[in-house]
Order: sequence, then C-alpha cells, then structure tokens
Amino acid sequence: MRLDVGPLGGNLLEVSGVVNNSTIVLTPRLASMCGFSMKIDPLGNAMIFASLQNCFAQNVDDKAFTTNLKLRLHGNWMTEDEVYQVAETCQYTAWASREIVCVQNYMEASECSMTQGLFSSLYDKWLLVSVKRAAPDDYALPLHHVSGAKSMFRDVRQAMKQPANAEFRLTTLSFFTPEERIMKVPEAQRRGYGIAKTPTRLVLRIPKTSPEIYTQTVAGVPMMVLKTSMKFEKRWLVTQINADAACPTLEGSVSFTPNTINWILPRNIDPLMSSGQFKLLEVHMGVDGQRLTTAEMAARQYVLSVTDVHIVITIPVGAVGGHFKSHVQDGQYLTTYTIAPMLELLWTEDTAHEDTRYKVILPITTPLLSRPLQVIDNTVTKEQIFKVLIGPFSPDVALVNITFPYEVLSVADGNLRGFNILQHESHSSSKVFTLEVPFTDPSVLQMTEKGTTVYSLYLTFGLLVLPEFAPFSVSAHLEAKIVNL
Repeated sequence: MRLDVGPLGGNLLEVSGVVNNSTIVLTPRLASMCGFSMKIDPLGNAMIFASLQNCFAQNVDDKAFTTNLKLRLHGNWMTEDEVYQVAETCQYTAWASREIVCVQNYMEASECSMTQGLFSSLYDKWLLVSVKRAAPDDYALPLHHVSGAKSMFRDVRQAMKQPANAEFRLTTLSFFTPEERIMKVPEAQRRGYGIAKTPTRLVLRIPKTSPEIYTQTVAGVPMMVLKTSMKFEKRWLVTQINADAACPTLEGSVSFTPNTINWILPRNIDPLMSSGQFKLLEVHMGVDGQRLTTAEMAARQYVLSVTDVHIVITIPVGAVGGHFKSHVQDGQYLTTYTIAPMLELLWTEDTAHEDTRYKVILPITTPLLSRPLQVIDNTVTKEQIFKVLIGPFSPDVALVNITFPYEVLSVADGNLRGFNILQHESHSSSKVFTLEVPFTDPSVLQMTEKGTTVYSLYLTFGLLVLPEFAPFSVSAHLEAKIVNL
C-alpha cells in the first residue's frame, strides 16, 4: 500500500498508526518492525509505503486490509500543526504460497499456513511486538481485538500464557547465519523482529540491520539472506515452519555509466529454492511500488531483459520516475539522480508444488554528477536591454540575490528596479532563471571608443540549495556594442 503526501512545504512529517482510537508514533525502529518505509523527494513530496500485513492493519479474512494513519505536519513555529487522519482499504486475494518483500529498511516473509488447527489459538489474530519496557525512542505495538489503550501495551509473555491443553503456540525461533542461533520469542521481539499470524498466513518481518542476516553471493550478486525455522509446541507435540527471505544489496547489484543505471538480480535465487526444478512464470518492473506496462516502460526508455542467469534492468539517468537532487562541493554545483525501481517475480517449484511471489523495491542514487550550467546571453541590442539565462538547475535550487559591481540586490529589490527576474520550470523537472537589465541602469558600465559605445554588465547570481541552504554562485559577463550615429 502506498500513500502520497505533499508537498510538505518545509514542514516535518510525523506518521502514527491508529488502532482502537489510540495512536502510536512510527519511529525508525518501529517502522521496520511494523512494515513501514517512507521517502521524501527534494520538492517535499512524501511517499509512505506500508505492508498490507502491517501492525495496524485491520485484516478481513486475508482479503481486505484497512490501514488507518494519522499524519502531523509540524516544524513551522508561525503556524499551528496540521493533523490529518487517513484510512484506506486494499483488496488482495492473489496470495502465493510464499510472499517475500524487500524494501529499504526491512525484509518480510509471509508463508501460507496450511494447517488451520496449528494456528487457531496461537495468537489472537495479530501479535507483533510488545515488550516489557519500551526504550525511549520506541513504542509497544498494538494487539488487535482488544479494548482500551492499556491493552495495547500488554507484555508479550502475558499474551502467550495459555492453559495446559491449549493449541500449538510459538516458542522459539532458530536463525541460521549459517550457524544456528536459537532465540525465544520475547527476545526476538525485543530485537525488533515482527512475528504475526493472520487467518491463513504466518508473517516474519526483520530489519535489514539485524545480525541474524548474512550475506551470500548468488550468480555474482551479493544477497542479504534470512533463514529461520519457527518451532510450535503443544504438550508433547512439536512442529516447525521455515520462513526464508533473500534481498539484493545495493553494492554489487547496481552499476553506473555516465548516462545509465544498471541493476541485476539472479534469475535463480538459490537461498529461496528447495530444488533445482523451478519455472519462472512472471517478471514485472515498476517504480515506487507501482507496476508499469510494457508501453509505459518503453515511453520512459526503461529496458528489462531476462537471461539464463540474470534479470537486468537499465534506466536512463534523468528518466521519468526519478528525481535530481542538488549538491554543492567546494563551491561547485553537482547533482545526484535517485529512483526506486521495483522488480516483481513469480515462480513455482515442481517438486514442492508451491509458488513464490518475490518483490523488491530498491532505492538507487547515482554518484555525484557534474551537471554543466549554461549562461546564455540573449541580449537585444536594438532594445538596449541585457537579457541573460542561467541553468538548468534542479527544482531544489533558489535564486536569492544578484551581485553587481557596486551593490547586491535581492530578487524582490531587483524586480522593483525593473530587472524582470523570472523563474521558468520545464517538464523535465528542471528550472532556469532569466534576468533583464536596461542599458541605462547604473549597474551597467559604459565606455566609448572610436565612435562605438560598449555596454558591460558584470553580475554574480547568489543561489541556495534547499532545504540545506547550501550557497553557491554563478558569474556572468555580458557585453553589447552600439555604433554612435
């Protein structure tokens, strides 16, 4: 699920989950535990991504998922905070036997629970982290189907207390790194791991910074691998369910040329395969979680190719779907380009008779790029007006002032003086600035030689990169000659 918010107008965005009329602020640690991530572009537009099976989702039979969020804009001391509450329901019925999601801050594995009796009294629908004592920057997670705010913070051990004849209950998790590490459920939850049960599925969510994740190279691509086995007990009976995930790392799977981004993923992700007999059924590409059609990809000049070993995506730098960000280094204007491509696979294994849906959203940022700036002299001598254009800049650049030989004028003061300083934005998400200065203005220098008057204008544009307020400048020298009659 994706929620678009913005523009934020320089404010900070605080996101809270809403359950039983109570709100819980999503800290970074809680976001990875609960299935949330967020990105904000240089224009202040935010995208909030939520797993359908997030902590706060109201789940109806694993078919309809409703998430209720409270958004608070704050940070401007001159205005009151703006608060919005939004709720959205998504329908999803095309569950695969196994679903794996890789996003920026967590990886999630969702397994079909074939035996309803195993989970009938494991938890009360959802149980995702509740710790005995919250750290200063964390919050306990909600237990659904409980009343009152106090119930939201019940200790997980209390929640797991059951009579001796209770059904199967989850007791321990074994992580393979590849060495085995056995962990009790409360410890795993204290470490920020999300463990959940829905009517038909078992969900494990783990932050990408977890020490239980190890790196394995698959077909030349480094992958972050999670391998777990969860033990369920009922009196003298014990059963286990495995939940595995593997996500590509940015370093090793992405390469750059001056004009393109190249991302490769193994076609056969060995850590997720139980046999060598598998069939790749579907391959889809998208951006920011939104799947694209073949025609949309062609229009954006994205290229998706599938070989015997790899799946390869090529994206032009500057293509639709990404954005440029400005930077200043040693007084030089530089940019980076960021895009978050998505790759979605569906495969089946003949021996296991199960299918796997695999989805990766991988934010990619290029190294610093030198973006040559132009100073174009459009002076009209007959009209006796200097006209100059500078750019292109990314949208996060603001013109603050203009320095002349004997004075500095703000944009507002320059326009009051009749300079006609304008900003022009293009469809390619870039902007340029134009300036007009009459030859008669005091800032223009004049010199007569051999029957010709030479008009000269020296100026320096003072600019800022927002929101960092990083200053830089661009200088120009304009000259025009008029023959005296």
